[in-house]
Amino acid sequence: MATFGVGYGNKLGGVFLGPQKLKITCYQIPSSLNLDPRTLDFPPFFSLWLPLGWVRCCLWLQINASRVAIICYLSRMAYRTVQAQTTENSLIKPGELIDIKELTPLTLFDRRVFNLLLGNAWDNIEKDVEHSIRKKDLRGSHEGNERLDDTIGRLMGARVVVQLERDGKPYSRSVPLLEHLDQPIRGDGKVYYQFPRKLRNLISDSHIFARIEKDVMLALSSKYALALYEVVQKRGNLSHQWNETFDVERMRELLGVPEDKLTAYKNFKRKALVPAIEEVDGLSSYGVNFIEVKKGRKVEAITLGWHKKSVDELKEAFSELKRHRVGRRARLSGAVELAE
Repeated sequence: MATFGVGYGNKLGGVFLGPQKLKITCYQIPSSLNLDPRTLDFPPFFSLWLPLGWVRCCLWLQINASRVAIICYLSRMAYRTVQAQTTENSLIKPGELIDIKELTPLTLFDRRVFNLLLGNAWDNIEKDVEHSIRKKDLRGSHEGNERLDDTIGRLMGARVVVQLERDGKPYSRSVPLLEHLDQPIRGDGKVYYQFPRKLRNLISDSHIFARIEKDVMLALSSKYALALYEVVQKRGNLSHQWNETFDVERMRELLGVPEDKLTAYKNFKRKALVPAIEEVDGLSSYGVNFIEVKKGRKVEAITLGWHKKSVDELKEAFSELKRHRVGRRARLSGAVELAE
């Protein structure tokens, strides 16, 4: 009968970048030898990778007259964003394309369309290839193409500032969102597009992402709410963090507020921040709140908090998604009571 013991090492620090993997290496050692398998220089019995999480451990199994040592250690290679899979109801967005500063102001519809272009191309997102999607799949429920044509024009000229690391130091980079996009001059048909090399490289190197639920993305009524939803979805799976503090200017950037709009904090709070918080809190799988950080009477920063919703809270969010949009703002703000 086999017996075994498990010894756990210290939990590793640092930022959780996604599902980690452990390498399991097995050596079959004669029981007469008193060897530490971590020092062995001959090939192992077998090796494999398993998603076992953050812990380091060493298992010893005593099986008859032989001893098998299984050594687990944390892989230095984190789960890559491109390994995450889209589904019929959700898409993947790299974290580097969420915490951005818009150099070209984008609308809610612009952001939705870009997400759909990204999701449509995801299986080949690293490749230097052209992608295609039907124009009506981007247009959604709208009959005419005028709004989509305007969006395509803005996306073609849009640039954003992303954050990255070079030589162990934080950097910012200005990148275009699209390299080219061809669309039919009249009527419907396929749209052909390609992502620029620098953007593909950024996605290829990414280890942090958000899973965007399409029904939530399409239900949110403002660009500020969609931007906040992505910010929360990116951070929601962090096992060690449930809040983050941003200075007011950075929060404005993350929500995509133009520099010349809502310049007074009270206007930013009333027209952008609070409505976005209420929508994301009411429609997504995370509860969301914020606290103002003041110096004297001036608000200098905002602490954004989030938590995974309970089963009852998830049911309420799902119910709200199915309700008509009319009256939603009042329902989410608590201005009206729902009939039982």
